[in-house]
Amino acid sequence: MLLWKIFFLFRKKNEHGNFSIFRCKNCKSGFVHPYPDEEQLTNYYENDKYRNTSVNEIIEQENIFPNTTLDAERIIYNFNKFKNSSQNNLLDIGCGYGWFCKIAKEHNFNVTATELNKNCRKISFDLSKIHPLKRLVDDKFSEEFQDHFDFIILSQILEHLKIDNKLLNNINKILIPGGIICVAVPNFGSFLSFLQGKKDMFIIPPEHINFFTLEGLKILFLKNNFEIIKHETVSRYNKSKFKKFLLFRFLLFPFLDLFFSISDKLKKGMFLNIYFKKKH
Repeated sequence: MLLWKIFFLFRKKNEHGNFSIFRCKNCKSGFVHPYPDEEQLTNYYENDKYRNTSVNEIIEQENIFPNTTLDAERIIYNFNKFKNSSQNNLLDIGCGYGWFCKIAKEHNFNVTATELNKNCRKISFDLSKIHPLKRLVDDKFSEEFQDHFDFIILSQILEHLKIDNKLLNNINKILIPGGIICVAVPNFGSFLSFLQGKKDMFIIPPEHINFFTLEGLKILFLKNNFEIIKHETVSRYNKSKFKKFLLFRFLLFPFLDLFFSISDKLKKGMFLNIYFKKKH
């Protein structure tokens, strides 16, 4: 981005530091500037306390609030709908706890996954029986897997990474011509983000260092040999988190349901889901 196209938005202070948030005047996406250095990010994600839980707790949480499984089923359905090859080689980049790996495997996809955090890698294997690779999608990875994958999932990952053309070029290399990539990120252009302002629950540096709008993602991928084939927003909230409003839930939940339903119809919901196809 040219410097004159960005402007300072606000500062976000937490236990990890005091971060400056900037926004692009054209696409309205935001980002931390300067980006945290590599050592800070590595220490953050490889810390033993990061996502230190058990597979039983993860399953229990999903049973209470079905969320990731619903997202995985929807994305796999769309992959099958858009596919133009008999192959089902799928890469889940930054697979987290492995729900997408599990669901994709159940739908007969050949799944490869990457994940840097060892706690997540263990849970992912316990859940899906797939061993995630402790690897970045770098030059070496793209050379090894060039034109190998028919599908790529980037779910809740781009907001964590330093975005540059090198990353997008490597993703482009490992995807076959006509292959499909699904990007899912918090929507910085949502009605909820606008209402929360500086208190946006997804502005949590250094864990999140990018804050995308639909236009920002379109610009990023379209200039890197991709075309958009579908986009939508998905809003979902955990009603069990509102225990202190128990007496008012008969008013609160219908209001929130209506608010998020309208938000999604107007493509202003909580999470962006965008499907891109690699050009031939």
